[in-house]
Amino acid sequence: MTEPGLVFAGAVIALLILIAELVWLWRLARRDSPMALPRLTILLITGAGAGLILALLLAMLGAEARWSGLALAAAGLAHGWDLWRRLRRQDR
Repeated sequence: MTEPGLVFAGAVIALLILIAELVWLWRLARRDSPMALPRLTILLITGAGAGLILALLLAMLGAEARWSGLALAAAGLAHGWDLWRRLRRQDR
């Protein structure tokens, strides 16, 4: 496999791991687990990561730059919102 192919495969694997993490954290949020996070926190964390991975995949697929930029902007907004909530201690 060529180097770009390895990067693309790695990004797809990372996205699949992120989806599995989302499902696992979402299921924990339904229980009284000490590891449970609020659902909005889960969505913001995974949204930021998914936006970054999606931007990489879009760029590698040759999509217009505005779509990669939109994915990066969405990731940045999700990360900023999550950080703001944590600094104000609204995530728990």
